[in-house]
Amino acid sequence: MPKDSEYYQRLGVEPSASVDDIKKAYKKMAIKFHPDKNPNNPEAVEKFKEISEAYEVLSDEKKRQIYDKYGKDGLKEGGFSAHNAEDIFSQFFGGGFSSFFGGGGNRGPKRTENIVHELQVSLEDLYKGKTSKLAVQRNVLCSKCSGSGAREGAAAAKCKTCEGRGVRIIIKQMGPMIQQMQTVCPDCQGKGETISEADKCKECKGKKVIKEKKVLQVYIEQGMTHGQKNRLFWRS
Repeated sequence: MPKDSEYYQRLGVEPSASVDDIKKAYKKMAIKFHPDKNPNNPEAVEKFKEISEAYEVLSDEKKRQIYDKYGKDGLKEGGFSAHNAEDIFSQFFGGGFSSFFGGGGNRGPKRTENIVHELQVSLEDLYKGKTSKLAVQRNVLCSKCSGSGAREGAAAAKCKTCEGRGVRIIIKQMGPMIQQMQTVCPDCQGKGETISEADKCKECKGKKVIKEKKVLQVYIEQGMTHGQKNRLFWRS
């Protein structure tokens, strides 16, 4: 038995759980508690941070061995922040959660980036005012596969090229010196997993997200000037 089992409890798995079990548990809970899906819910933010911290340790073989033997005290000192949690989520899903749900509360630089559209209007429109329509689109989590990218009954497999790490270590001999570089795995694009063509979700083609289109109404106020910005919010 490990000295400390708190991280296992956070993910709801046994200390004997396999890496795949840990990944499945994290994936399920990360989607459930991600701040973008729970706006204005500080408890969800804290829960998301906790499960991400646990996953960071338990998904790494060396860190897990140290944790099992010595507990948290055996791990290097260093705070774990919501920023770290977002980085882990992005590496796991191959993109920020904001791109799946169109953004959430004001959580700093990891929210969905603003999209700028230029709208051509006449001088008469600026003088009298006008309501125009604007067609926009965003990425949302595929509802058919729940963001797994795989068809029903199938699952992604650990990338054989990078062994699930998402990165490759390249060693080059330069005369008497050896240079070591780390690059994103070209086979899984840094996701650490691959899905065969036969097992890919037919809806999202294994991409885990689909494009959602929406037509927004833009109100041109009387007296607006050239280059003036009008902020719109996409609400589901």
